[in-house]
Amino acid sequence: MVAPENLIHIYGASIKTPEDLWSNVLTWMGGPIERTETAGSKIAGELSATAGGKGGIPLIAEGKADIKGGVSADSSTSTTKKYSTIGLDAIVREIGDSDYVIFVDDFHYIERSVREEMASRLRRRQRRASASALPPFLIAPTMLSEAILSFAAE
Repeated sequence: MVAPENLIHIYGASIKTPEDLWSNVLTWMGGPIERTETAGSKIAGELSATAGGKGGIPLIAEGKADIKGGVSADSSTSTTKKYSTIGLDAIVREIGDSDYVIFVDDFHYIERSVREEMASRLRRRQRRASASALPPFLIAPTMLSEAILSFAAE
């Protein structure tokens, strides 16, 4: 029996791609669906110089000159990368080997090609890990889903 608080209820009508399923599960759990990393650097420099001199003809004319100059430069760069945390691997990391059950209600509303791709990804993931690593999935059409939800509420 599944405790109501462990039943992750996802509506099939909201799933247009396999990523929608993973995203909906992570959203239900309150997890992030994206993370951002920012890296930057700053370069600054300064160069200055002073030169001077004195010259002339003794007792007739004399002169003095000083020259000062400087150059400064400042440069900065910043790079931001966004990473998606959506995916079956994120689901397995978060709730694999737990008491959670992912319940896909009205599964028949999901396009056939999307259902097949979801099943294919689940099979591939299952082959890479132990049998207990994937959270259980419960898939139901309308009539059965109403019975499951009323049973889980009791």
